[in-house]
Amino acid sequence: MTIYNNKIHPTDSVLLAKQLDDIEQQLDANYLDRVTTVALIPILKNTLIEIETKILKLKEKLTDDSLFTKDSIDIESIEKTKATCDRVYHKCLTAKLFSSRGRFDSCPHDILLEILSFLSVEDHALFSKCSKFFYALCESETAWKNIFYREFPSLSIPHNKSAKEMYLSRKAMINGLKNGFYTCSTLIKQETPLNCLKKDGNLIFWASSDSTIKVWDSTDLTNLSCITSIKGHTHAIYYIQKDDELLFSGSLDRTIKVWDLTNLQRIQCIATLKEHAEAIHYLHKEGNLLFSGSEDKTIKVWDLTDLQKIQCIATLKGHKNFVVCLLKQGHLLFSGSWDSSIKAWDLTDLNNISCISTLTGHQKAIFCLLQEGTLLFSGSNDDTIKIWDLTDLHRIHCIATLIGHQGAVHCIHQEDNFLFSGSLDNTIKVWDLADLKNISCIGTLKGHQNNVFYIKKEGNLLFSGSWDNTIKVWNLTASLQDTLLNFLDMISSISNEIPSNLWVAKKRERLRILSERMKNLPPLIQNKIDAEFNEIHTFEKEKLGSTKYSIKEELATCEKNAEAIQRYLLKEVIKLFNEGYAKKAMDLFNKLPEKIKNKVHEERSHKFANDNSTLIEAIEKFLKIKT
Repeated sequence: MTIYNNKIHPTDSVLLAKQLDDIEQQLDANYLDRVTTVALIPILKNTLIEIETKILKLKEKLTDDSLFTKDSIDIESIEKTKATCDRVYHKCLTAKLFSSRGRFDSCPHDILLEILSFLSVEDHALFSKCSKFFYALCESETAWKNIFYREFPSLSIPHNKSAKEMYLSRKAMINGLKNGFYTCSTLIKQETPLNCLKKDGNLIFWASSDSTIKVWDSTDLTNLSCITSIKGHTHAIYYIQKDDELLFSGSLDRTIKVWDLTNLQRIQCIATLKEHAEAIHYLHKEGNLLFSGSEDKTIKVWDLTDLQKIQCIATLKGHKNFVVCLLKQGHLLFSGSWDSSIKAWDLTDLNNISCISTLTGHQKAIFCLLQEGTLLFSGSNDDTIKIWDLTDLHRIHCIATLIGHQGAVHCIHQEDNFLFSGSLDNTIKVWDLADLKNISCIGTLKGHQNNVFYIKKEGNLLFSGSWDNTIKVWNLTASLQDTLLNFLDMISSISNEIPSNLWVAKKRERLRILSERMKNLPPLIQNKIDAEFNEIHTFEKEKLGSTKYSIKEELATCEKNAEAIQRYLLKEVIKLFNEGYAKKAMDLFNKLPEKIKNKVHEERSHKFANDNSTLIEAIEKFLKIKT
């Protein structure tokens, strides 16, 4: 066995890649003896050093514009070869260490698992390929628990999920959000201002300022249908709360209405509660109790035992301004107010409810509350989120303040140790709660054009409601390809939108959002799209959203970016075909806009219309035509 070990030149990269693939295949098949494997280690190490040196020299050369030509070496292919070389090198090291499995048969598994726990995830994966013995050991639940708890020591693994599943899903979401890989699409858009939203299973309840509640069926997210519209209030509806077959709504008309949802085609109001003196801002139901917060600075407690005779059994006073959010957990009720305080009420005795603690720390109004275990989260008009320790209810204290939003925090949602927050700055931020002493924002979702007041996560999807009168759905684990396809949809939507009185302002805002999202992509991807852009257009790329350009010029640049993205994705289709992933290639091609697919098909030979090779030729011909 020999390996190329002279100075690395661009023309040798293909040969070197083939040699490395050959070695890797023999290692995986256990064809190499121990002596050959050990001999390869220093050769591979020297090769790695030479490849790294060559890459650095090439990058220095490409920084000089005068030396840049289309014939310049493809750094990406050399970096790919480097990754292969590094992988083979580690496999040789692993094979050297564990070439004699017998020496470990007598070693207790708990000791071997302890040794494995010190390895990186990459090395862990390599060890699993050494033999069936190590594969079983590395893929065991205990081994993955060690990996999970080493990186996320304060988290727990649910009983219905494996440690591997939890680890990989968390890492995929964190890495995806950090790279800006997510998709955003609009489920519902209405002209009527959206005040409140609730998603329950496949039903979406939409309350607006025209005093109506619309009910939507979201079984098919690509084709939502409005089931019915509920009327009864005389003024804007501020809050709705669903519980089983009942829906509660609070309004500016100072009433709370109770609706029977048994028959969705004929929803009827079965009770109207009129004890409050001002508008109702929040409702919370638990068991047979309903709690309501109002602009009259009070909280009322309602007994729902008999829906025909609902009675107010208590009125809680103490806040000095509007009560705008409530949260009940166990025997405690937390209330947030415009007076910038949070109060904790003891509900042990409903005939003698008392405030046992008042939390101060926020500088402005409290808009949302959330409890998870012994932690209380609060979002405020001071643009921050505070986390409170509830271990000692008589000494509740703030343990962290999350700063990042540029506007009031109107909603928060927690799932799988991620905190999602919606704000008046039109964004949704995602915070990683794995380490409460070092909480970080791992991603900012941009797509709304006004305050985000509702968020709910279901699986990999996040639903959000905004004052821009839209409900959006976000895929938080989207691939790079899906993200770029989403960009194409956004550009098409902006370009085809019918002009209106606010057309220019709205389009400029949407262009700005799109521009910021594209800038957040990894530099390597940005460079590839820029290269495609410059391949088609000779002029310098304009910056989207800049006030020096007219809206028409911004749109033109936006559409040219769409062409660049399409070129990049078409080249990815060819690449997948050439690597043997025909199904993935066709899936990606079929997701492209119909206009592009039709143009490519026009270039195909009619005789072999279903042949993959003719599709590749057609794509290549189409790309040459575009240049």
